[in-house]
Amino acid sequence: MKLALYLLLLQLTFIPSVFASMEDLDNKEYVHCTFFKQGGGLQYVVQDLIEEISHRSKLSFRNVNAPIKRCIQMMLVGEVDFMLSVRVDKDTSKNMDFVFVSDKLSKINFYTLRSDGNWLNSYSDLQGKIVGTMSGLAYFDKFDFDDSVQKLKVNKTKQLSKILEAGRVKAYVTYSGLAYVDEADPTIVKAPYFHNVKMAVLGIYKNSALQSHRSLLEDKVSSIVEDGTLAKIQHKHMAQFQVANEAQ
Repeated sequence: MKLALYLLLLQLTFIPSVFASMEDLDNKEYVHCTFFKQGGGLQYVVQDLIEEISHRSKLSFRNVNAPIKRCIQMMLVGEVDFMLSVRVDKDTSKNMDFVFVSDKLSKINFYTLRSDGNWLNSYSDLQGKIVGTMSGLAYFDKFDFDDSVQKLKVNKTKQLSKILEAGRVKAYVTYSGLAYVDEADPTIVKAPYFHNVKMAVLGIYKNSALQSHRSLLEDKVSSIVEDGTLAKIQHKHMAQFQVANEAQ
């Protein structure tokens, strides 16, 4: 059923980037799909991370950019070889194998106005409310397909706090780590209720030739996390992204 929804999304716009290792391991080019907005801090994090994985693994990658649901649709039919930061669920598990660096779950957090008090303590508290979401992002099935919770979609992270403060929504939702601009806002607080999801660092199409390098990728991705390279990449681009957002 979800595949039918994916097929209704906007036509993919290709914005290719090639990350070629100086010493190509198998003379193949594997396609990666990036769903973060071009020119945003997260897009540059992904770009640098893919380049680092290519360098360490000696594998060559080509990138295409599309909305997240379109990326997942392409993965499920084998049009791309892999994605970064994939939510593990029954649909993605059908056609993807995953690379994890830990068993830690990712949090989906909700934010509310401090002046409203701690009203959001369980999922049922969301019923009948309007919640701000990021356009193109999926969160978790119960929330995504719940018609009793209205969603107001925005295109930029910064807009989430603005529509909350303007009273257009009662809360907004975001993956942990994507609310870095708003964490310092004294008028907004993280709600007691949150939802855990299992996220993979990489999702690889089951029939992709890249499967033969899965153990290699697990090793290289783990080393990127453990030696602090990922943290450096995130700090570099998130700091720039926050400054750019605050200047708008």
